[in-house]
Amino acid sequence: MANFSFKTQIWRVKDANWMLGRKAQWNRVEGILLSNQMNKVELSSIKKYFMKGEWSPDTKYAPRGGDLFLYSPKHSIEIYDTMLECSDSQIKINIFRKGVFNKLLSGLFHFLTDLSEDEKTQLLAHIMNGQTEYTEDKFIVNGCEVSVFPEQLSSHINGYFWSYLRGVKSLLNKKNGGSVFDFSLQLPLWMSSIRYLDKWDFSKDFKRAHLLDIFVAIAHYIPHHNSNSGAQEKARFVKDFRRLANDMGFSNDLVASTWKLAQESKEDEWVDHLYQCTKDEDSYAWDSSDFALFTNLVYRSKVYQGDMVDAIYQRYAKNGFIADGHVFNQSYIDVTELLTQDFIAELAVSNSKAILGRLTRLELSEKFMGTSKVSFSLDIIAIDCKGNHEREVPRILIIERPTDFYVAADARRYCANRQFMVDDIKAETGIELVRYFGFDQNPILERTYPPRPQDYLEYEKEMERPFYNASYLPLKTGSTAFILNDENEYVVVPDRPTIL
Repeated sequence: MANFSFKTQIWRVKDANWMLGRKAQWNRVEGILLSNQMNKVELSSIKKYFMKGEWSPDTKYAPRGGDLFLYSPKHSIEIYDTMLECSDSQIKINIFRKGVFNKLLSGLFHFLTDLSEDEKTQLLAHIMNGQTEYTEDKFIVNGCEVSVFPEQLSSHINGYFWSYLRGVKSLLNKKNGGSVFDFSLQLPLWMSSIRYLDKWDFSKDFKRAHLLDIFVAIAHYIPHHNSNSGAQEKARFVKDFRRLANDMGFSNDLVASTWKLAQESKEDEWVDHLYQCTKDEDSYAWDSSDFALFTNLVYRSKVYQGDMVDAIYQRYAKNGFIADGHVFNQSYIDVTELLTQDFIAELAVSNSKAILGRLTRLELSEKFMGTSKVSFSLDIIAIDCKGNHEREVPRILIIERPTDFYVAADARRYCANRQFMVDDIKAETGIELVRYFGFDQNPILERTYPPRPQDYLEYEKEMERPFYNASYLPLKTGSTAFILNDENEYVVVPDRPTIL
């Protein structure tokens, strides 16, 4: 069994409280590794090292390179140097340095390390022999000559240039958390590397579409709601990236021209892509929320919070998301035939009575849509529970009403504003809107609810849009059936006059 000479100094295996804290950390690490399809033998090997600082050197699953540093209980320049001293060949030195360097931007490192921002800055500079910008210089480590910069700069669509950008896009897409400082720390390093790309045959396998996709996400970044952790830090990072890109420019023609295309992108091509279908032609598109343009949102608490419809409406207005000239109006509608029996059962409604709802329709603004070419409406339906059953169970439905068969999932700004409003309404009014989603009902993916450790990443991703785990949906049809002004308009209740 192998271990480091300093093992007992940082792996405090005889301290019961330390072991409990370490086990709690491992539970999350295990979920991430299982979600990434790590096999059980390798997982067991990583766990042994993580908990006790020991590993079997004669197995291919032994932790190596950057994993030795990542899964250490402590991270410091001293520990890095001590581990590096154990690398007795140029290949081992390169593997270790490259591995640690790549781990610095990983979510796991961000979760596990207790390094301060100053200590992270010092560690990065130390790995690069004191350099803070890209260089092709070499220096001596353990008697071997190695490159100061420990990673390949570009190889096809891999290498540091690409991995840094993919990491940035992933960071910006995540609602919560992320190692914003780590990416900010390496931004000058990445910028300084661009002038060397041609030496790495960057143009040979250049993928403009891939780079454009990432650059558009940065050039037209839509901030997350400030109630999400790291939202303000991400906005500042994007501001710094744009400032460097626009003030300094990119010293590579392919990169510079792609950034220019990204800045000029209107992001409204999605309005030209329609999926025309009837219920007979594609019943799945009509009946399934998986295909739906907007999964219906539901307020399903047992607590009334005043006039919740008005509160929701006012948040859309406050954010400038309601179209100019929109007239606030309400009407009472019969929703009995819209709802599934499982959803009706939540309400405990008498079978002899119709289910009525108070409908408020709002037209979304150009700011929300991200284009002036098309506008959608939202229907906010407060189900009228009073007098229908013994106990009142407040329910509010929000249904998207497009004017044609648009594939709104392709509309980046529109989708971002959807989620922004869910977060804004919760933060400002306390009203939480959820979607009905059977996390454990997918016929292809084997998942459980509550989620198993191996479901961790999928669950975390799904919960960025909060859901209520259910094997049924509120509505009988998906939003494809709710094209505004089609023959499936709601039935207006005649004895309840429209409220103007």
